[in-house]
Amino acid sequence: MLMHKKPNDPKRIYLDQNKWVDLSRSYYQKPLGIQFTATLKQAKAAVEQNRVRFPLSRVHILETIKNGNASQRREFAQVLVEFSQGWTIAPEKEIARCEYNIALASALTNFTR
Repeated sequence: MLMHKKPNDPKRIYLDQNKWVDLSRSYYQKPLGIQFTATLKQAKAAVEQNRVRFPLSRVHILETIKNGNASQRREFAQVLVEFSQGWTIAPEKEIARCEYNIALASALTNFTR
């Protein structure tokens, strides 16, 4: 156990990008996501009950930006935002603010439209 972690703190689960893709496919009920339906439901419940956190890394954002399809990028970013709830693997002050802000803004371009 981490020295600063309390027994009731939510577990932190770092997902590789391909597992985020699996969750996203399930979230949007894509054929390749059907097998992850139960996992998606469990993950969503665990996040809502504050039992787990799915932190993002700078790599997640940079990989998301690489997707040239704006619609797919927005959908994927929605899943990242909903499940990560803004948690990152390092305190924001340790992430290059400029790079993070630019990357996030780019990933969410036209997200609210």
